[in-house]
Amino acid sequence: MPNGPVDKDPHGELMAWAASLNVRGLGTAAVLARLDMLAEDLRTPALRDLLHQGWQRQSDHLAVLVQAAVDRGDLRTTTPPALVARLLMNTATGALLRAAVVPDPAEADPCTAVHDLLEALA
Repeated sequence: MPNGPVDKDPHGELMAWAASLNVRGLGTAAVLARLDMLAEDLRTPALRDLLHQGWQRQSDHLAVLVQAAVDRGDLRTTTPPALVARLLMNTATGALLRAAVVPDPAEADPCTAVHDLLEALA
């Protein structure tokens, strides 16, 4: 994870992160495979700790991007950036769970859910 925005468009980086979550075109089996990998990490304390560290780094990076996007005027929120980052991460994770349940995973696409949240803040 970078320590800050890698280009001059932090909002664009947030949108690119959202795009990386896309499950459109994936079938239910592929979405379930992602959840299986997560479940494996959760079963082992050492892997769970590494996952926590990785998610924390990702959340910290998202908070930096949110603050930079607010500073540029791309996002208009008074919500603390760390909280927005947690909301983005929770939205992505929750949408992935929903994508595993609905008959068409595209209906609960994490990319779309995160994009919608970012647009609500824009």
